[in-house]
Order: sequence, then C-alpha cells, then structure tokens
Amino acid sequence: MKEIVVISGKGGTGKTSITAAFAILGGSDVIVADCDVDAADMHLLMEPDLKISEDFYSGEVAYIDQDLCTQCGKCQEVCRFDAIPIIDGEYTVDSLGCEGCGYCARVCPVAAITNSSQNVGKWFISGIRTGSSMVHASLNIGAENSGKLVAQVKSGSRALAERFGKNVVLVDGSPGIGCPVVSSLSGASFVVLVTEPTVSGFHDLKRVYELVKKFRIRAGCIVNKADLNAEVLGDINSFLSEEGIVLLTEIPYDEKFTEAMTNGKTIVEWDDKLGEIVRGTRERIREILRLQQEKRMKIIFTTKGTEWDSAMDPRFGRTEFFLIYDEGTDSVETYDNRAIESEAHGAGPKTAQKLAEYGAEILITGNGPGGNAAAVLQTTGIEIRVGAGDMTVREAYEAYKAGKLNKA
Repeated sequence: MKEIVVISGKGGTGKTSITAAFAILGGSDVIVADCDVDAADMHLLMEPDLKISEDFYSGEVAYIDQDLCTQCGKCQEVCRFDAIPIIDGEYTVDSLGCEGCGYCARVCPVAAITNSSQNVGKWFISGIRTGSSMVHASLNIGAENSGKLVAQVKSGSRALAERFGKNVVLVDGSPGIGCPVVSSLSGASFVVLVTEPTVSGFHDLKRVYELVKKFRIRAGCIVNKADLNAEVLGDINSFLSEEGIVLLTEIPYDEKFTEAMTNGKTIVEWDDKLGEIVRGTRERIREILRLQQEKRMKIIFTTKGTEWDSAMDPRFGRTEFFLIYDEGTDSVETYDNRAIESEAHGAGPKTAQKLAEYGAEILITGNGPGGNAAAVLQTTGIEIRVGAGDMTVREAYEAYKAGKLNKA
C-alpha cells in the first residue's frame, strides 16, 4: 500500500484543490484521508455520505466540584495558565485555558478537583462520490492535540485500505510545519509539495521541506499559479534542483480553479486543458512510485556509451550517459545526459535530481559526485560506490559484486 501525502508550507496554494482532483482521478481505488483537521474542507468537493461518527478524546481538563470546594484559592495560586478565574463567587475552570496538568488537583486540600478526558472533536468515515471512502475529522473550536486527531484519521484510512484491498491512501495534509504536519508525514511513501511563486510561498516551502528531509521521504513539487512571479519561480526551481526535489509540474494561474470549486467540482472535471496538466502530474507520481518499488533491484552506472562493454565515465554531473541495470528483470535502459554540457553551473545537482527519479539503490561511478550533488543523492538514500573510472560497465558491475568498490 502506498501513501501519498500532499502538503504545503502555507495556506492558499491550492493544495486541497489538487488533492481532490487526484482523488477524482483515482476513483474507487483510492482511500482519501483529510488530515487538515483544524480547517477540514475536502468534504466540499467529495460530497461525503456519513457512515460512522465517533467522538475523539485527547488530553485532560480539570473540574471543580463546588459542593466540596472550600474557596481556599490554592488552585488559583498554582495555576500557571491563569485557567481558574472566580466567576459569581466560585472558583471555576476555563476549559480553553486549562492544560490538564493536574497540579491544581494535587494541591487541593479537600480533593474537590478531578481531571477528566477531554472531548476535542469527532472523526468520521464517509462514502464519497468516487465510489470509495474518506476518513475525515473536525477539531472543536480552540481544542488542541490536532496531531493526535490526525494520527487517528490516518490510522482509520490505513485500516480501510487494508480491509477493502486498496493500494493507495491519498492524504490532504495540514499547512505549516507543526504537529499535524508531522503526524501527516508519518509513514508516507511520497510527499507532494504544493507551492506558489511568492516570497511567502517560497519561504514556507523551504521550511516544510526541512521537515520532510528529517523523515527521509522522497518529494516532488507542484508550482501552482506559476506565472505570478518569474523571478521567484526561478528561485524555486533552483532550490528544487539543489535539494533533489522532483519538479512535477507548473500550473498557470487561472480563475477556472475558483469556478470549479464554486460549482462543487474539481479542475479535472471542469476544464480539459488544466485537467490534462493534473492528469499528467498524477501519472508522473505513479511512475515515481513504481520505480521506488523496484528500488532495490536497480544499479546506475556513469558511462561513455550505452552497452555493457562501454567505458565508464569517471565524472558524475557531466557524464555522457547513465546505464540503468535492473537485476530483478535483467533489463537495461539508458539515459542520454550529454545535454548537461550546456549548463554553466549546477550540473551535479541537476543530474542528481534526474537520477533520483529512477529509484535506484546503487550508483557506480569513477570519482563520485561533488558536495551539492552528493547531498541531493543522500536525501534519496542512493548508495554511492566509486573507483570504477578506468573500467568497462561490465567490469564495474563485477567489481561491485565482488566488494571491490569503495563507498563514497
């Protein structure tokens, strides 16, 4: 089962619109999880038919029994959150301010204070118009622990996928970098970053990707409203190249997205031209996942030709070709990298970004990639073996299998 998580560093980038479009394209084969529990809105486009609704309890809140309270005020003195005001002459608990630490209950001389589990929201399982199911939730106003509610939504969606034999869980994550996003990313197979070419959009893209890197999850990026600012778009593309993030697509600004939403439709149902861009993006994600699944069976060589007896190219960034050998199927494919010679700078990171799409486990080369390219490859988990610069591809493969090539 694959879990695709769609997130954005900031709100308003079009994350949910794109996720909903992916859900429509996936049809009955995809379980949808709306993990934006603080401001859930997938239901606006998915037309959920509620099947199951359950309360969600997380954290505790204090309660003062007025029949036992002696009005000593010790609870108010120790509360660091100012959550015990006096109302109509009685010490009461402000449930929004209470953190459930239990200190007030410990100091109460007459045991008038108890802590109880707090109902912070609800989670739901619904049938949706794709013929599949969606797990979603609603967090109460002012409630905390949204990260735990997200975990419940994800757990429910995985259980549904296993129960009904679905291969994909599609997650609409929260914006930002807080606990809900961390919980959304847990267990993900691939992350789709949705951004826009604005100063704030780029800034928040960098912040959220720092989080993704800590999970060591492959990521791709959709630049929505790509024609808003050419300068920032260039900065975003440079960042993606340096970090080894796959540029999935650039979508131009178009008010048809808004028209579609106001009519309760996704863009793939509303506009053929924009819909085709989204369809192509989904197919590219599926191909990346397919290659990832085959990751442990693929070895990539830097070469000067396209045959097993071709000479190895000791360079990485400006190697002439890549030869990709799939041990599982005993098949070979090649990639012509000679166009990179026209690049004045950044050949290594750009080559590494392209290489990452093949989902290989091993790179065999001569001198090894430079620092920036090596950093990109490190995020993909590709192991680098060096010392094969004066061999043929066949000899390099045999040397690797014999354990004669060094790790970079």
